[in-house]
Amino acid sequence: MRFVCIHLASLALESAFAAFCFDSKTEPKLNPNPNPKLKPRLQLKPRTRPKTLGLAVTTPVTTSGRLCAVKDRVRGRVALVDVSKGARRLGVIPGMSEAEARLRSAELIVRPRSRAREAAFLERGAELLLAFGPDAEIAPPDFLFVEISRSRGAIAHRFKDVDTNTEEAIAKMIHRSFADFGHDVSVVVAQDPETARAFSTFLSRQRWMSWSRNVAGTEPKKRETWVVASDETQRALFGLPLETLAFTEAAEDPEGSLREKLIAVVASLKILGVHDVMRFHDLPRAQITARFGAVGALLMRRARAECVRPLRRFEPKSLLIESYEVDPPLDGVEPMLFVLRRLFSNLERRLEARALSSGALEIRFTVLPENVSKGSSSRSVETIQIAFARPTRRAKTMLSLAKERLSGSRVLLGAVVHVDVEMIASAPDHGAQLDLFTAYETRVEALSELMGRLQAMLKEGEIFAPKISSTHRPESAWDRGVFDVEGAIRSSADDRSSDSSKAVSSMSCVLPLSSSKSSSATSTFTLPKMHDLLSVSEDVANDGQRTSPWSAEAQERWPKPVSDHQAEAFVVALPPRPLELLMRPEPIVWVRKRGQEHERFFWRGESIEIAGFSARECFETEWWTSVPLIREYVVAEALDGRRFWIFWASDGEAFVQGIFD
Repeated sequence: MRFVCIHLASLALESAFAAFCFDSKTEPKLNPNPNPKLKPRLQLKPRTRPKTLGLAVTTPVTTSGRLCAVKDRVRGRVALVDVSKGARRLGVIPGMSEAEARLRSAELIVRPRSRAREAAFLERGAELLLAFGPDAEIAPPDFLFVEISRSRGAIAHRFKDVDTNTEEAIAKMIHRSFADFGHDVSVVVAQDPETARAFSTFLSRQRWMSWSRNVAGTEPKKRETWVVASDETQRALFGLPLETLAFTEAAEDPEGSLREKLIAVVASLKILGVHDVMRFHDLPRAQITARFGAVGALLMRRARAECVRPLRRFEPKSLLIESYEVDPPLDGVEPMLFVLRRLFSNLERRLEARALSSGALEIRFTVLPENVSKGSSSRSVETIQIAFARPTRRAKTMLSLAKERLSGSRVLLGAVVHVDVEMIASAPDHGAQLDLFTAYETRVEALSELMGRLQAMLKEGEIFAPKISSTHRPESAWDRGVFDVEGAIRSSADDRSSDSSKAVSSMSCVLPLSSSKSSSATSTFTLPKMHDLLSVSEDVANDGQRTSPWSAEAQERWPKPVSDHQAEAFVVALPPRPLELLMRPEPIVWVRKRGQEHERFFWRGESIEIAGFSARECFETEWWTSVPLIREYVVAEALDGRRFWIFWASDGEAFVQGIFD
């Protein structure tokens, strides 16, 4: 078994200062600040990152170059628990109080730690790992695990454009996926989760020491991935410090008492001169167990890579939400599209890991109206819903539909301070198989995006596919149905294939096989007709050659087709039907006074004179219902040339059913 351990070294800092920068070639022109009480707009510099796994995503802002820190209550006092790399250069380290840190840097930004946000970040990271393995585990406070030994073939099939033949390539792919989300991680591949966590802890300690040396002016190379082979696990463990084995699982040790005991045992061993795993491994197991008890035995099992266990399987929540806190606030559609692009890219990756597609999205904007102070009581939540013509998980399709909805709406009338994107409808999606000879999948995605944009511009329900109903009532002869994108593409492809097959069947398939200049250039070689006893039953010519099936003699022996008498039968032509069929029959009032030559009726406030009637027909059906259908239809032609389809009901009332022109 092979396991991957991912350590989010700066999770507290990243969750508190989650941000991104624009990846366009030019900076977006943000609208001027309409409210002087609000903070000025942040001018973010454009940065780009190469495409990862076939996706062009925005580059997250790393907190390494910013002066920021996170504070939390530790053992009865409030202290810094995580500090950015830029603040470390100024001498700010974890454990300091906020007052001490501000003495070293007055521009330091300190925010409180959010455990709930860290848990949400871990869950999102576990969802990303589901794309690399069937089982993922969350190990608070900042570790993730995934098992990849059973999914090497699935990884190679999913990421065809990336080399996944080695574990080193898979580790780099996982690291790049987390880096695109703005996480500073270290990735370790080992034979069991406990060993992988020990190596990951060692990498984090090395990075801490590199930050300390960086203050002095040196710049050591940072190691981000580490693949430990199964046959070299014990030798690699020998080089680790003993304190890298002093960790516990939050689920098994919620109060941290076992971890305190492990730290105490490590401190006692250091007093005895045992500082690394190699020296501890050489000690007798019985003596360690007798002196330190179960804690020492656990430490010995970890030193010998004997703690093999299955992963605690992570089950993703059914609720799928991507959130972003806009600080400083943004107003206008164009700047907000950059925020939505980042959220849609994150959503696409999470949907791909879950093997799902989104059928509809709900976007919620927390808007601060204009000319008001930045108070929570003045905020309003504006919501828009986007329904797709076909379930999709493409960020490009989501962004184009969101742009159409926001361009013609009055949702963003103010500065946006928070954005939530929630998937409210989902469908299974295991990916599309691209064809080398047809562009079926590409056409399906393009047509679904077009239908979605039309649906976003028009009213709800204006995009539909008519379907025929089994009834004789003209007003109920069809109904609105869901437009089937795949069916439309498939039907057009079938029509083209049938046309091509007809063209091929009409061509002659007899080809000359000899260069003879005689008139009979067709080949005389044909397969003989065989009996069940494998004897030739076909007649043979006098010259020893078989008779060609294309000869006139062979054609005469073929059975003649039977004529279709039904096709020649007389078919009664239906009366004309109107060009425009009204959704509901509209009543009319007939008026005919004495002395008038023509009849007339009133319809839609207009008096229409009738020149004559034609195409009379009678509907008598649905006798099995409580209200049978009995109507008499005529085509009424007006003096001005217009024609109407009119019927009389069984009670004598007249209605207009349709208009011809």
